[in-house]
Amino acid sequence: MLHKKAYSVQMNFKVPESEKKIAEKAEEYFEQLLAQMEEASRYLDIIYGPFKKHQNVNMDMIVEYRRTFRQYRDQVKHKFTLIVKRAYRAVALMNEFSTDTSTEELMDAFMASIRELEKYIDTFVSIFSNFNNPEFGKNILATIDSLKRQMNQIRQFLTDRVLDHIDSNILAKDWAKDVSDRFEEPIEDKVPLVVQLFRERQKALKSED
Repeated sequence: MLHKKAYSVQMNFKVPESEKKIAEKAEEYFEQLLAQMEEASRYLDIIYGPFKKHQNVNMDMIVEYRRTFRQYRDQVKHKFTLIVKRAYRAVALMNEFSTDTSTEELMDAFMASIRELEKYIDTFVSIFSNFNNPEFGKNILATIDSLKRQMNQIRQFLTDRVLDHIDSNILAKDWAKDVSDRFEEPIEDKVPLVVQLFRERQKALKSED
């Protein structure tokens, strides 16, 4: 525990460039994960919209088009499999900083949320095993609501906690420098008004000599 605290303090001062590159890669994975979840959410809307609009759907029609529903199920499963894999890869990179207590706690919480997401995915897939279930449509809607809610929580956690932690404590990014570099204009240090007036007065006296 003492070693973890010491490392946490050390991270606030200087992180080796080799470790910064790992953190940058992990950050890239987390950002890709956010994009993947956004895409998956839109894909879920393909089935969510019709069932939401027509909740008393004809079960014979569902059975008739079961092949199409299964293809859709498989695509959803594939997309979320990629999401989970991306999440594990990002955490594997962050394991480089596991001796830092804050990083370890964040990754533990993140992985717990991913495991919860996996449960909802398994539930979603299992619904398609019985097309004769009169609650088929309702179960689809309820599970997609749970999936979307969980993804929103993960998205907020990544944005507000994880990415901010990487930027502030590992990469030690300076927002003012980032803005300056982006516009290729140096941000000048603000000179106190009294000093500014003094300098102008000196300049005026010199010109009078």
